[in-house]
Amino acid sequence: MEEKRSLERYCLTVPVKIELADNPDISVFEATTKDVSSGGTFLTLEKELLVGQKVRLKLYLSINKLQEFFEMDNQVRIDVSGEVIRKEKNGVGIQFDKKYTILPIADISGCSDS
Repeated sequence: MEEKRSLERYCLTVPVKIELADNPDISVFEATTKDVSSGGTFLTLEKELLVGQKVRLKLYLSINKLQEFFEMDNQVRIDVSGEVIRKEKNGVGIQFDKKYTILPIADISGCSDS
């Protein structure tokens, strides 16, 4: 099988919360990444997703370097949307959309004067 990936993938296991973009009435469910690149991820999950289904993902990362920029715990959340592009027995491949947001987990509503 020919390798189609042009972006470097990293073996990174992090928790993910998934919301179906086309059905907000369905509750959020959880998965785990198997690997991640700047263009997508492979998720290990128990719930079935269909190829072509649009999803919104929240990936929770532990990144100590970001503590220098944010006063927070040593975690950040990445919010990204994408589409299921591959389905396997133990999970699905997600291709990320171009836009994403990196947020500190603590809810920061404004700048402090300290």
